[in-house]
Amino acid sequence: ADGAVFVAGLTSALDFPVTPGALDNALVFTSSGYRFDGFVSKFSGNLSTLLASTYLGGSQFDQVFSIALGPGGNVYVAGYTESPDFPTTPGAYDNTFNGVGSHGSPFVAKLNGTLTRIPSSTFLGHC
Repeated sequence: ADGAVFVAGLTSALDFPVTPGALDNALVFTSSGYRFDGFVSKFSGNLSTLLASTYLGGSQFDQVFSIALGPGGNVYVAGYTESPDFPTTPGAYDNTFNGVGSHGSPFVAKLNGTLTRIPSSTFLGHC
């Protein structure tokens, strides 16, 4: 409603711009030394101001593939994770990481519009 633009994806940048109070402000190195995390960012409608930005992931490879906006300004993302410690929430559909080796798990997560909280997040089986 306010014309904001949301984007999401994958980054390996240690200096990726995260905003104060972000849900996750640190890129994590994987056990193999690689660093890849999902990200979600919110810009003003004219793309002149970064309003909110966060990494999203756990201790291994994570990627956000899709994004949708919902009621109340919530942001819904779906992706893939190889992180057993990917942030899931109590009462979620599936809190158990079902990945094996380099075969991870799909996830679905709901973030608030300021990208500072994750009200709900779940694994969704395995790949």
